Amino acid sequence: MTNDKSDSASARATDERQADALIPHLSFDICHLSLSDEVAAILADADADIAARKPLCRASGNCCKFEQHGHRLYVTAAELIHFAHTHAPAIENQKLKIENTHRLSLPQFFAQPAPTGCPYQVDNLCTAREARPLGCRIYFCDANAQSWQNDIYEKYHRRLRELHDRFAIPYRYLEWRAALRELLPENSAVT
Repeated sequence: MTNDKSDSASARATDERQADALIPHLSFDICHLSLSDEVAAILADADADIAARKPLCRASGNCCKFEQHGHRLYVTAAELIHFAHTHAPAIENQKLKIENTHRLSLPQFFAQPAPTGCPYQVDNLCTAREARPLGCRIYFCDANAQSWQNDIYEKYHRRLRELHDRFAIPYRYLEWRAALRELLPENSAVT
């Protein structure tokens, strides 16, 4: 006879250990490329659903100023894998400061005494727009968007979560900057 609670706790601990190793050791094999394609399709569906609602964006950049506006962005492991795959050139060149954009590489961003906001926001615009997570796509300051944002987020988050099972990837739901830290090279001096 087994104890469901201890079996469940043991399974969670195993999943957490596997999940901890998920992002730092990414190799973009065919499975991850297929996963990235599926995430892109879900995000495209979400974009179409959102566009049909015609939310107003004033390019204020408030969506990326997390601390200033009292919100946080969370991403799934599948979204992070997609982001890493789609945004790989910028991640591979992290040690270089990108010229003419005032953007910091991830190590530079995290080396700041108190990094705030999103490292991909430059002059109130997103420099990682194609790969941005679902939460970025859904959030609008537009008061009219408040009535549908949660329902749309849940609809597409459910589909993203299902991908974890289909691709046998441990489900993780991480704060955006904590997730981005996992994309840093292991030998990075960022703490």
